Amino acid sequence: MDNWVLKPCSDINRMLKIRTDLENFEQSNYPTLLTISHRYATSDDVLFPEPSTLAFFIGFEEKCLLNMDGAVYVAQDIHTGLLDIHIYAADYEKTIYEAIEYLKLKPQYHVEFKVDADKNWNIVETLGE
Repeated sequence: MDNWVLKPCSDINRMLKIRTDLENFEQSNYPTLLTISHRYATSDDVLFPEPSTLAFFIGFEEKCLLNMDGAVYVAQDIHTGLLDIHIYAADYEKTIYEAIEYLKLKPQYHVEFKVDADKNWNIVETLGE
């Protein structure tokens, strides 16, 4: 995954991974930001997802997110109790249905979908600030 970078964050319990080749995409073709959020349980001493949670979402990334038609997976933000996946989509409803098909494999991982109009891709530029 050469086209990804970990962005430094002020929170030691946060890991923000952002795609670096965004200039290769015509932003106007993907006017909607879709955020998929998963709330995970944390313990007092470990504020990061369980290995099984990470494994499932790595599989989701490799088998679904990176292969979506009409969508660009741009960032993953893991911070205390929350894993956010950011995708710009041409047709957000189609992208949601594609994601749901994979997420059905493990229904115990509950997610929420949030849709924002962002035709200039401003939101992804401000991640981590």
